[in-house]
Amino acid sequence: MNACKKKTNARVIIAAMAMVGVAVWSTVVNESPGGVDEGGKRDRYLLLDSRVVESTENAKLTVGTVQKDKNNPLFKEDKPWEPRFDNVYANVIYDAQDKLYKCWYSPFIIDERTTSTPPAERNPESRDYMGVRPNRREMGVCYAVSKDGIHWEKPELELVEFGGSKKNNIVMRGQEMRGMFHGPHGAGVFKDLRAPDLAKRYKMFFRAERMAVAFSPDGVHWDNPILCREIEAPGDTHNNAFWASTLGKYVAITRLKTRDNIRLVARTESPDFMNWTKAKVVLRGVKPRLQTHDMVVFPTGGIYIGLLGIMDFPEDSNYHVKQHVELAWSPDTITWHRIQQGTPFIGHSPAETERYGTMPYDWGTIFASAPIFLDDEIRIYYGACDWYFFDWRKGYLALATLRPDGWAGYEQIDGNKPASITTTPVVCRGRVLRLCADVGEKGFVKVILLDKNSRRLAESKLIEKTVTDAVVEWQNGFSPHNLGGKNAQLRFELKNAKLYSFNFNPEKQPEDHLAVSVVDSKEDVQRIVKEITERQRNAREARRRRMLAEERRRAQSAEEQVPGFMAELRDANPRVRENAADELAKIGLRVKHETALLPAVGPLVKAMADDDMEVRDESAEALGVIASRIKDKAAVTSAIAVLVTGLSDKYAEVRDESAEALGRIASKVKDKAALEPAIQPLIKALEDEDKGTREFAARALEHIGTPEAKAAVKARP
Repeated sequence: MNACKKKTNARVIIAAMAMVGVAVWSTVVNESPGGVDEGGKRDRYLLLDSRVVESTENAKLTVGTVQKDKNNPLFKEDKPWEPRFDNVYANVIYDAQDKLYKCWYSPFIIDERTTSTPPAERNPESRDYMGVRPNRREMGVCYAVSKDGIHWEKPELELVEFGGSKKNNIVMRGQEMRGMFHGPHGAGVFKDLRAPDLAKRYKMFFRAERMAVAFSPDGVHWDNPILCREIEAPGDTHNNAFWASTLGKYVAITRLKTRDNIRLVARTESPDFMNWTKAKVVLRGVKPRLQTHDMVVFPTGGIYIGLLGIMDFPEDSNYHVKQHVELAWSPDTITWHRIQQGTPFIGHSPAETERYGTMPYDWGTIFASAPIFLDDEIRIYYGACDWYFFDWRKGYLALATLRPDGWAGYEQIDGNKPASITTTPVVCRGRVLRLCADVGEKGFVKVILLDKNSRRLAESKLIEKTVTDAVVEWQNGFSPHNLGGKNAQLRFELKNAKLYSFNFNPEKQPEDHLAVSVVDSKEDVQRIVKEITERQRNAREARRRRMLAEERRRAQSAEEQVPGFMAELRDANPRVRENAADELAKIGLRVKHETALLPAVGPLVKAMADDDMEVRDESAEALGVIASRIKDKAAVTSAIAVLVTGLSDKYAEVRDESAEALGRIASKVKDKAALEPAIQPLIKALEDEDKGTREFAARALEHIGTPEAKAAVKARP
């Protein structure tokens, strides 16, 4: 494939676009909301959608065939801030306005396991990668561009400092983002052409210290992240989001885990990309050793397709893990169906022998990006690695291509007789029918039109070559227009062929991939970038002032610092309030005279009702520390009472911290009667969905030690 000669008229997947004034056919199965017809708006049907197919004979649905580009890999880890691509988590788009392919990817810009190990020892024979210390890691978001999608550049953006220089292609980092790792983790990025606010043209969905979103006018200059605590997901995966036109809302895909740390695909939704629902599981692996690591989702053909990363653990090892990509589809992003489960859609390049350092670029792991739809092909970029998941591995960006609509199609089971696929009823509202099919030597596809009683109304001429959106020609001069809107069914017969889709567009262009001309004013973009830069400058200055204030505090005794942090619990900035509660917890461990802590109890009790989850979380910890040291019974009682309410907080972090705080108090307080009101709430917490809450509740009950408390702990599964 010579990509330089390929057309770059990318069809961008968008919403809110309807074909006006054209005649179409539509299926009439279940015309309720969310049915296959979607109120008559749908005009392209992928046969992998089981709602479209009524019956088959000698036919099986199989995944399509991707072609890996001969130029692979396209780029690799070759910068000081790219010590380990790890999973790459690439997000690639074609920007029609800028006439550029753009890629946002998420390497570990700090990976001490790699940088502390001499290059000659970065192999499984010399060092166990997971056992190397130090092991600090920080993920960042980097940016690359390409004119043809094959040859890539990593521009020096002069935005983010790394190693004392801004000459790099990093668009976001942040050591203050302290989730499972430092920095923004697993960022999903897309250009939202339907967004009326230019400042939110580009959207990012990722994990900071909590799940978060960020916005940009140009995809390079990103505003400060907005935390979305309500999602309640660990998010240590390739998070991704998109506009779901059939639902009229944004949908995001992330990760949840079981109590045994099994990875699950989870979903959340939002009307505005800022206020989200709590994430819920929508897909899980068939067994613990075939885990659903990630799933990149996108709309096409009136449905949603998921490129599902399957993490394959061997039976005898937790380290020799590989990952390939399989296929799933959904009518609504909630209910998912696997296609040829266990069969890779994007599989590993094979090797004759297994020897580290000699394997193909994608022999070990594969992580897909959402596709780019071109006129004559679909491009699927993916992150690739040459070795096992939890080991030394080199990372790359790679490319696979697919024929239009070629995700999955029907073909013969027995090659000696034709296959037959009959659709659900359709209503003829137009003049043409188009097909997408691969046809081999001496093969064909034929269409038979049936009435509601399965009597033949018309038969097509044979299609004897591979076609994309080819108009079906009918025998005897028949036209679907002759049916006058009556119900009919389509029966496809095929031999040595594979049928992917049919559609009713009078023109050769799928409705949901129409190219859209969105031209953003450069002056407006520059204005917004200037505003973002000023906000970030102010944020840096505020951090600098806080650091200076912290230095002054260090000159004070712990007792002298208490009043200052009590005052900050009333600050308008929730991050200042969070930090104040956190510092009071630390001071509570250091003060020599516990009476200095007593005035802080009241403000911390009040902070347990704060609107900000992080403030409640840190306040619970502080109350546990302080109430375990002070002797004032009234203050201890008020702390216990408010921590009991924390056990029913909607956020697991607060429930977890409240249970731990009650356990700390129970371990120190001699008068266990003060903890009587906490016993039943703690027993209930033994069944909490959060593992940490359950464990800390059990410890608290053990410290309380009453017969009732002991019995409850003993009875837990």
